[in-house]
Amino acid sequence: MAPLILIAALIPSLAFAHSSVTPTQTDVSKNETFTVSVPNEKEVPTTGVRLLVPDSLDRVTPLVKPGWRINIKKDTSGKVTELEWIGGSVPTGQKDVFQFSARASTTPTTLIWKIYQTYRGGEVAAWDRDPKALKEGEERVANPYSTTLVAATSSPVSKETKDSQRLPMTLSIAALAFSLISLWSARTTSRA
Repeated sequence: MAPLILIAALIPSLAFAHSSVTPTQTDVSKNETFTVSVPNEKEVPTTGVRLLVPDSLDRVTPLVKPGWRINIKKDTSGKVTELEWIGGSVPTGQKDVFQFSARASTTPTTLIWKIYQTYRGGEVAAWDRDPKALKEGEERVANPYSTTLVAATSSPVSKETKDSQRLPMTLSIAALAFSLISLWSARTTSRA
């Protein structure tokens, strides 16, 4: 009975494991390090990972990944459109991470990450489906893409917050003034 319970507990976690990109939120114009997480759920090793780079990212630079070659595909203007890691191996039942840095878009948006995971033998798992686009009969979308929300960094500061930020400075100035007056008063009293 215990083995059946263990298998039942593992099935949902295996079903939800998929290639994704983090962080799930960043700020506009922020230089960010993104991480592509690639678990291997097949009986053969993962030998390649291809990521389509959202066009609102700038200054895309992959980090060195020992054991893997990195191909960088650019458009005619020189903007990075794809990153591909090949020649390495992610064994069955394990996962690896692939990183790159980039500057987030200058306006709030949602980045869509489409990842293509290649296994030894050539089979490709495409993590490129809209997670909200259920087909008839589906309980959840198979092979969903992940997203990163790019949010505005500056939020308006309320008058109460500004006032509470001024209070420590006001008290410090008052204490300094009181100390100077006390010192001056003590000095003039001692002269008399």
